[in-house]
Formats: sequence, C-alpha cells, structure tokens
Amino acid sequence: MNEARQFDKVVGGEPGSLVRLADAEEVTQGLIGLFSLCAIVLAVLTIIWWYQAYSAIDRSGATGRSWSSGWAVGGWFIPFANFVIPKLVLNEIDRVSAVAAEGSGEWRSRPLLSIANWWWAAFVTGAVLFAAGSGITADQVERGVTDADLYSTGLWLTAAGLAVDVAAALFGAAAIRVLGSRLTRSTPKTGVVP
Repeated sequence: MNEARQFDKVVGGEPGSLVRLADAEEVTQGLIGLFSLCAIVLAVLTIIWWYQAYSAIDRSGATGRSWSSGWAVGGWFIPFANFVIPKLVLNEIDRVSAVAAEGSGEWRSRPLLSIANWWWAAFVTGAVLFAAGSGITADQVERGVTDADLYSTGLWLTAAGLAVDVAAALFGAAAIRVLGSRLTRSTPKTGVVP
C-alpha cells in the first residue's frame, strides 16, 4: 500500500485510479504471500523427487539415456538453461518409467505424459509473467511511480505469474503422482520411494 500512497500525490485525486491501484497491490501481495509460503518447500521437494526418480530409472536397465541424476539436480541451477534441462530430464524419467512399468518397449518412442507437459508450460509461463511484472513494478517504484497504468499492469502481471505458478504446482503434484506410481511398480523395493 505504500506505493499507492506515493502515487496518490502523482494522480492528484483522479477518481477510481487509486482504488484500482490498491486493488492490484492487494491481489499481488496476497498471491506473493501464498506463493512464498509454498515456493521454497516445493522447490526443495521437487529437486529431491527429481533426483530420486532419476536414480530409480537407473535401475530400469534402459540404455542410451542422455542425462544423469546429477543433471536432475544441477540443471535447476543454471540460469536460463533451468527452463530447458529439467524438462529434458523429466521427459526421460517419463518415457523410461512408462516402459519400465509395462515391462517392455523402446523408451525413446513413448509419448510424453500430458499432465507433465502442462506442468512445465505453466511453470515457464508463470516465471516469465512474474519476472515481467516484477521488473515493471520495480522500475516504477524506483522512478517514484510516474505511470499509474504501467505500475498497475506490473502488479497484475506479477499476480498472474503467481497464480499460474500455483496452477503449475497442482499440475506438478498430479504428474509426480502418476510418475511416482510408475516408478514404484517398476523398481525393486530398496527402501527409497521415488
């Protein structure tokens, strides 16, 4: 709400503009709070699952794989490549786990799990929207909020990015459930559940 108060001086009492700006800030702050509570825990759990899942397909006997369990973790920490490498690792986990669960077949020709594709599309879209919105609002705050419409647009883009990230988390949970079930059926009991 601090930015809304600062902008009140610039707007000079224009009817409705301050209310729209305050609404955008409230929605954004609420989604930032929700996302912040879940983001770190989800990120850590996802990376752990990625590593365990890749380790589980190591035991499947599938040959000709392109990635390793090290990439399942390390791919997340390379800027910009973290939008591509983890998805490629996930594709390999998806295909190998499908073949391993069925007991036969060539893993490279398997179709990808749709929910995993939705997960990744939502993850990337949410990240791009959040980055764009955050950049716009940070620029406006730095300049003293000189353009109400631009600042409001930044807030709504940030909120949209966070909302899409919440959807990505739901798609991810559904994909992990399916993939985890496949991996559990296809791997010998070792005490480690992917």
